[in-house]
Amino acid sequence: MKVVQINGAAKNGSTGRIVSQLSDVMIEEGIENYIIASGYKEKCTRKNVFFYSSFIGVKLHQILGFIFGDAGFHSSFATRKVINILKKMKPDIVHLHHIYGYWLNVSMLLKYLRKSGTTVVWTIHDFWAITGHCTHFEAIGCVKWQSCCDDCPQTHAYPYSIFLDRSKQLYERKKKLLCDWSNLNIVTVSHWVRECVGLSYLDVNRIKVIPNGIDFNIFHRREVIKSDELKGKYIILSVAMTWSKNKGLSDLISLAKMLAEDELIVLIGLSPEIISALPERMIGLTRTENTEELCKYYNMADVYVSASIEETMGMTVAEAMACGTPAVVYENTALAELIEAGCGAVAKRGVEQLYWAIHSIREKGKENYSATCVEHIASHYEKKQQYRRYCDYYKEALSGESTNGYKYK
Repeated sequence: MKVVQINGAAKNGSTGRIVSQLSDVMIEEGIENYIIASGYKEKCTRKNVFFYSSFIGVKLHQILGFIFGDAGFHSSFATRKVINILKKMKPDIVHLHHIYGYWLNVSMLLKYLRKSGTTVVWTIHDFWAITGHCTHFEAIGCVKWQSCCDDCPQTHAYPYSIFLDRSKQLYERKKKLLCDWSNLNIVTVSHWVRECVGLSYLDVNRIKVIPNGIDFNIFHRREVIKSDELKGKYIILSVAMTWSKNKGLSDLISLAKMLAEDELIVLIGLSPEIISALPERMIGLTRTENTEELCKYYNMADVYVSASIEETMGMTVAEAMACGTPAVVYENTALAELIEAGCGAVAKRGVEQLYWAIHSIREKGKENYSATCVEHIASHYEKKQQYRRYCDYYKEALSGESTNGYKYK
């Protein structure tokens, strides 16, 4: 079996790490595999990686997408390069991940894959594939994607559109591309995403759920000495690659004003501008230097909090729990799936609810949660275990047992 993964990145970012880790597991399982990635602002020494885009090509795609509101439908030259690589490789499986940024013409690629008869697995990391524009809709409570997108309220959200609202046209275009495609197999990273996809135009007999995997070689319990500024403090940690209102930043700032003197919120991933404006009882850090440093903060924390209202799985929550730190999350989206009994608390949306959930954990103490957290993540989200499930699913997809195809509703 020969598998080719296509993603915006080969190793960077959340999907880049997933792609590279899945590739490593495939190599262990004896599966010939390759990665086709944008290569934009990324260097990778892996021998099985092919890059296809250029700085100029990405920037031109961004500009055209901004103006015409159709990001993901330009970069014809780069897409021809990808198609030529696929023609030479003749893979049995093409595994799609995050393909809609500013580096590929999704329409060209999907039309080629469909016409070629190649078996395709597409992991849905967000909701772009089933909407006319946006990647997330939970924060604004939009359900237009269930019937037909139009008059999009999020044209200025990623992928950005400055002038035009093309949501209706792009919704219909994606619907035509994806429906009635017998060789297309959908994977979602949580049961909540599966439920959402099942309400879209992808009416399926079976959607496979395979959550992302956690690397226990990196994220695990360890003895950590707190720095001087953190000593004697009850540490409430939260991490994001990009902070925004929907990631819960405003709720966490409000939470800080309710804390006792010995309680401290530590936020990782902030810009210097936001850090300088944080209130008392909050410490902000830019991105950590590496995953080793991030693991130390997970272990230093007494509780991990995600106030995000747009999560398809919640990798940072799972990473913190793998380090033995209990978590508090809002009940919306996929985050609640991670919190089993003895692993933390699920709160209704609202700062006061978040506050009381944190204090319920403090009363019991971190040590009463740690072992259960680690056991739960190890049992359900360990990297090799999860990505071996993909190897098995590839065989199902090739045999035609995974799905009977997609139909228009």
